[in-house]
Amino acid sequence: MSVIMKAIQRLITHPQHGFTEKDFIEDGYHLNARNYAYDIEKLIDEELIHVRHTSPAGRPYTSYKAANAEQIHKLAQLYNSKLQAGRNRKSYANFTPFSESQIQHAITQLGKQV
Repeated sequence: MSVIMKAIQRLITHPQHGFTEKDFIEDGYHLNARNYAYDIEKLIDEELIHVRHTSPAGRPYTSYKAANAEQIHKLAQLYNSKLQAGRNRKSYANFTPFSESQIQHAITQLGKQV
């Protein structure tokens, strides 16, 4: 579950970019980012924004982003509740809950998307 937590964390800390498969490959995970997006969508019962891109090498890839302020709040609530429920799990040791100011900052950044 820590990969899902990393994906949610990335959606909140990088709201303009969200996450791509490359983000997880760089962290040593070799699974498909589409699976993480789908799992998160099931957990919040809403769709993320899926944006298709083409790499400089001509390969297609998708980034996943939060859709709006309400979704940022849902993601933060999910993240914080999972963190609280798993506080004794070793895999959650490096995660800290999102504060209201961090959530508001993410919403502000999300509003600055071009």
